[in-house]
Amino acid sequence: MLDGLASGLEVPLAFIRAVELLKKERGWEAATDDDRKILWAAEQGLRQIETVRLLASAGAASDGVLVPEPVAVRGVLEEVKGDFGQFWRLVDEQPEIIATREQLLVDVNRRALKCFLASLLAESLQFASAGRLFARKVQSKIRVGVRDFGPALPRDFSYEKNQTLPLRPKSRASFLIIDELVRVMNVRLEKTSHRDGVSFFVELPESRQVRLL
Repeated sequence: MLDGLASGLEVPLAFIRAVELLKKERGWEAATDDDRKILWAAEQGLRQIETVRLLASAGAASDGVLVPEPVAVRGVLEEVKGDFGQFWRLVDEQPEIIATREQLLVDVNRRALKCFLASLLAESLQFASAGRLFARKVQSKIRVGVRDFGPALPRDFSYEKNQTLPLRPKSRASFLIIDELVRVMNVRLEKTSHRDGVSFFVELPESRQVRLL
């Protein structure tokens, strides 16, 4: 049922995105704030469709947790950034990827990690500047997430407690989905508030696999 609903939404969202890009390519006008909002809504919806499909497959698992595998983090970050290439073409900007030069391998379900990062990056697109994808090693864990440039969060803020924040009115529904992605990866959603935004991330176990992916 959920997969059928997702398929029904995918075509109109892709059409909306195509219209916005056509405007850009034909030089009808420079990208406006409204163009950014429209394309953000389309991109966010398309990411949520992929997540619905992933969660449906996770629901078929006996414990609801997706099987982890050794994953090269840098490759996932690059892939997520590339998936939003049409958005970057419209707004003439590119997000940064902040990661160490060393190959970081983690044990996680790759598809779930990609959906998690794409959901966070899509969420960040509603703000004036695109989010920043990052990965860094902290002791034996690898922190992987997105730093956005929206309003800061109060120190005691928690989406889990159903709190709302007027400056981020669209975030609640997105984070219900993100919470589900975190659950199927069997980790916790962490956050660090900044004066000009928030970093959302998960801490993943470093893989002991020696082979490079």
